[in-house]
Parts: sequence; structure tokens; C-alpha cells
Amino acid sequence: MRARAAKAVAFAPQSRSYGALNNTRRAKRRSMVVTVMVEGDIFREVEEDIRREQFARAWNKYGAYVLIAAALIVVGVAGYEAWRWRKATAMAENGEAFTRAAALGEAGKTEEMTAAMLKLVESDPRGYGVLARLRVAAAQVAKGEPAKAVAEYAAIADDAFLDKHLRDYARIQWALLQVDAAPEEEIRKRLDGMASAGAPWRHSAREILGLAAFRAGKIAESEQYFRDIREDAEAPLGIRQRAVTMLALMPKPTATPAGTTKETSRDETKTN
Repeated sequence: MRARAAKAVAFAPQSRSYGALNNTRRAKRRSMVVTVMVEGDIFREVEEDIRREQFARAWNKYGAYVLIAAALIVVGVAGYEAWRWRKATAMAENGEAFTRAAALGEAGKTEEMTAAMLKLVESDPRGYGVLARLRVAAAQVAKGEPAKAVAEYAAIADDAFLDKHLRDYARIQWALLQVDAAPEEEIRKRLDGMASAGAPWRHSAREILGLAAFRAGKIAESEQYFRDIREDAEAPLGIRQRAVTMLALMPKPTATPAGTTKETSRDETKTN
């Protein structure tokens, strides 16, 4: 017991010295951590000051250009939206004007309808104005003035800036008016590509080309056009019925009687 007590007494001063040493080490570590944190804060403040100074220099140098560019973007977007609004408003107004003009034509007021359509052509030459030109041409046909309508349809068909579907419609109308007057080659040139499989206007184009070939005496070619119409399941009923009628009216080749050639040659020999 006395030995243990003596050891305990001897160890107590050592444990207190170790504890003081550990406290000293902890204090040093804390001071080092605080020093590092302070230094880090100082470096960050310096870096932020440098960034602010660089930004200030850049803004003083290019800030005016940035403001001008932003203003131009805002003005451009506003101008574009205003243009879209004006365009939509104009389209709506032109659509209403076309409807009113068409109603005049349906009421039999052809002269008033034509005048209203011509005004629309002036105000909207690339939009509803094209439809107005087509309606005026149709009215000219009804009035017995096909020459004016032919010229109008040709002008629309040849205008590469217009909608393709409207141009193709004008080509078909031109060919319908000219099928009995224009040469077959000219009609074929005007309707080039419109009779091919899958073309939207192929049925009307085949009928017109068949009639032109028939008038030119190209019976086999004409018969092929009408046969294509008859065999096309998507052909309108009226066009298909007319094609069947034309096929029935096609002249059939006559068979040469046996011995006709020989008798003819003998007669020619005797005559000579």
C-alpha cells in the first residue's frame, strides 16, 4: 500500500506537466489556425479588390458599348414584335376585304367586285392580292373576255416569287382556256411535270394533255393519258368518267384485209 501511494505521489507532478504541455500545444494549434484564417481572409479581400478594380477599368472602357448593344437589342426586339403585329393586322384586314369583295361577286355585282379586288391587289400584291387576281381572271372568263384571263393566268404562273400552289393553279386554268387554241407543244411545256405520279394537279393536267394530244392527232399518246386517269384510284369521279368517255371515242385501228396489199401492187404494175 505504501509503495502504491509513493508511486501515485511520484506520478502526479508528471501528469500535471504533461497536461500543461498538451494545453500549450493546443494553444499553438489554435493560434496557427487563427493566423491561417486571418491570412486567408486578407488574400480574399485583396483578390476581391483586384477583381473590382479590373471590372471598374473594363466598365469604364467598354461600359458605353455594352449599354448601346443592350439598347439596340431592346429596340430590335420591340421593332420586330411591332412589325409582326402590323403584319398580322394587315393580313386580317386584307382577308376581310377579300371576303367582302367575293360576296359582291356572288351577289352578281361583277363590276363592284372587280374594283374591290383590284384595290386589294394594290394593297397586298403578294398575299390576298394573288387570290384577287385569280378571281378577277375568272370573272373575265365569265364576261366573255378569255384573252384577258389568259394573260392574267400566264403572269401569275410565271411569277417565281408567288406561292407554288397558286402558280400551278394558274397554269391549269391557262391550259384549260388554251387547249383548243395553243399548239400541243406549248401546252405540254406549260404543264411540264404536273402530270407525273403524285403531283397534286396530275388529274387535271393529264386530262388537258390528253385533249391536246388528241387534237394534234397523237391518238396513242392521248389514249395513254386517259388510261392513266382511269386507272388512278385517286382521280375525281367527274374526271374519271370523262376519261372513260374519251377512251370509248378513241378511233380503233382498222385491220387491213388479206390480199389488199398484193392487189394494190398488181394494179399499180398494170397501170405502169
